Amino acid sequence: MEIQAYPLLRLVTLFHRRLLSHQVHPLKEGQPNPAQDALLLTSNSLVSASDDMVSSLYIPQDVENFKFNANAVFNLVEELSTQIEKPEDEKNRIWLDGCMKQIKNALDALAVS
Repeated sequence: MEIQAYPLLRLVTLFHRRLLSHQVHPLKEGQPNPAQDALLLTSNSLVSASDDMVSSLYIPQDVENFKFNANAVFNLVEELSTQIEKPEDEKNRIWLDGCMKQIKNALDALAVS
């Protein structure tokens, strides 16, 4: 069985890049930001989980292993979406919500979730 995971990986990458570019800001000296620290830790976990998902695509493909890794990626995307500051402008808020829906749809298309 060949797993078509490219659309899911592309959406997760777009989500992650946009999230980092809009949510991570330079800190002022002496002012820790625990929320940003948590965001960066979860971001690191997402990169690792995405790598695991890609690795599970190599032959021989184990569908159950892929499902496990794809669900781990989705759970981390959901966790990141709860950690971020909701964008104040409507355009970015709509983009974020739409991207989350598309990631979920891509998982559903793979019959993973």
